[in-house]
Amino acid sequence: MAGKEQNVLNRFKEDLGTRIARLSRRVGELGGEVCNMINKTYNEFLPSMQSTEDLVSQVDSLSGNMDLLKSRIENEVTWQRFHIVCIYCPLPCHSGFEI
Repeated sequence: MAGKEQNVLNRFKEDLGTRIARLSRRVGELGGEVCNMINKTYNEFLPSMQSTEDLVSQVDSLSGNMDLLKSRIENEVTWQRFHIVCIYCPLPCHSGFEI
């Protein structure tokens, strides 16, 4: 009886070893497939990300230009109001005048 049990145990170990080897191969294959999929996705994503970064840079530049223009307009309007008040106001104008 011990011989049969030993044979069954040996076959079970062999079957287990075979299954482990098969699963190990499959894990390796899947790892390669995952790596390929990640690389493919990254290669497709990279140009989009670079385009987005370029757009963000352009928007930042445009925003800075708009802020500068707004500041210049506000300064010009303030100066024009001061000038008009000086022209039409009977009071003497001075440099400390605030509008």
